[in-house]
Amino acid sequence: MHSLAKAKIRVPDDVRMIGFDNLKYAELFGVPLTTLSQPLREMAANAVRAMINRLADPTLPPTALLSSPRLVVWASSGAFIQR
Repeated sequence: MHSLAKAKIRVPDDVRMIGFDNLKYAELFGVPLTTLSQPLREMAANAVRAMINRLADPTLPPTALLSSPRLVVWASSGAFIQR
């Protein structure tokens, strides 16, 4: 966002933007940053569970661990622009 501002490109008027990880400072930018919030506790619990299962049985096949992020909408995505 800082580089865009230096280039006189306005968020969200000229370009719309989202971030990832829902960092605490995302809402503190000049234009609050729309972001994806990852379910970190769920991800950690799944990883620990998979590790314990693998330690108990090293012959287990690889496993996919999926979690669903949550969209946190702020002004940078243009969601609040009046049309």
